[in-house]
This record gives sequence, C-alpha cells and structure tokens, in this order.
Amino acid sequence: MQQVRREARREELVKPALELLATHRIALKGHFDLGHGQHSDQYMNPHAILDTPPLVWQLAQCLIDLSVDASEADTVAGPMMGGAFLAYVIAGILSGQSRPGAPVTRFVPLQEVNNEFTIRTHYLQFVHGKRIWLVDDVCRTGQTLSLCAATIEEAGGRVVATGVILQNEKGILIRDPALKAIHHAFVDTFSAGSVDSDKCPQCQAGVPLTQF
Repeated sequence: MQQVRREARREELVKPALELLATHRIALKGHFDLGHGQHSDQYMNPHAILDTPPLVWQLAQCLIDLSVDASEADTVAGPMMGGAFLAYVIAGILSGQSRPGAPVTRFVPLQEVNNEFTIRTHYLQFVHGKRIWLVDDVCRTGQTLSLCAATIEEAGGRVVATGVILQNEKGILIRDPALKAIHHAFVDTFSAGSVDSDKCPQCQAGVPLTQF
C-alpha cells in the first residue's frame, strides 16, 4: 500500500513537468559525439530546456519535490553547462523557501577539462565540509555524476543526493557504489544506446557528426 501511495504521489508531482517536456523538441536523431569516447544516433538536447527559463524553474521545483533529501543539502552542484544552470536555479528556490534567518543554499559549478571535473578556488568554500546535492540535466551512463562526485569528495564535500531531469534507462545510471546508497531523483526516462567512437557504424560509413 505504501508503494502504491509513493507511485501515485510521484505521478502527481511529475505530470505537469512531463506535459512541459512534451512540448519541446528534446529528442534529436542523427550522429552525435557524446564525449568520453561515445557516439550515438540519439541525443537528448538540454538546450531545448535551458533556453526557456520558466521551464527550467518548473523542472527544478519538480526535482525538489521528488528529492527526499533536498532539505539536507548546504550546496547544490552541477557540471557545466546544463547541470550548473539547473543547480543554480534549485539553489535559488531552496534559499527562497527556507525559514527566515536560515543559511543560504549555495551553488557550485563543476568544469570539465580533459574528461576530468574541477572546482574553481572561489567555490571550494561551499564544498569543503558541506552536504552536496549533485544534479544534472541528462544522465546517459552515470559517468558524469560519478566523476563529479569524486571531485566533490576530493574537495572535502559529501554528496547526500543526486538528481537529473532525464535519465537513460539503457545506461548504467550510477556506477559509483557510494552514489547507489543515496537518494536519486529523476523527472523522466528515455531509451538510447551508445557505442565506442572507434566502433561507431556511422563514422565507418562516413556520416558527419550532426551539428545543432
């Protein structure tokens, strides 16, 4: 009975968000370089979400409502670009919803350089010794979340929850065993495979990468 209630509650929370996502051209078909040596014939386009600020706000609120541990976070962090935009909006909403006099929820962007994520010196003060909610716009394999979590842990932070707008049901969503033990929230799923770039059939056929 409790499981039925949780599922009904989730359906109620995500319904408005799913209706919004359905009106935007998010799923693209073509030949895409996903980074980290992976190619795919499908790409979930975060720009279709990020170029509509009210949509970002509503999806951020949906993730807050779905995440049971959101209130425990001191800081919301996300990888550049999409995850950082989402984290910034979530941090603003949480700060606005907190009780008067409560500490401000901070925001931290993570930058990718040569397949590794870094945190600029200015933001380390909002990571060290803090509880972090790690979010991203799209999760295909979980690799980005794992790399970001490792960077946060190295900087002295503790990831208490993760959240994404869209996650790939075919992917390895969370590779890091430490992340599997914490709450993970998502708005919706999609299904898309990927291949190593050196085995990509479209590359072998001479199909150029899709530009958008």
